[in-house]
Amino acid sequence: MTIHSIFKLITTVFLLLMFFVYRDVLILQIIAWSLFVINLLMPTKVWEHLEKKWRN
Repeated sequence: MTIHSIFKLITTVFLLLMFFVYRDVLILQIIAWSLFVINLLMPTKVWEHLEKKWRN
């Protein structure tokens, strides 16, 4: 698994938790949406660069 796929999985699980479990906790919603936005905005080349750094 790549870093990008792990990050997507964590973001998806966190967002699902926000929708169904922790609706009233504002700070967790802010964290979940910021992760989601980072995931959307960060291009694939940045993820590949992070992957190379992480593996070395």
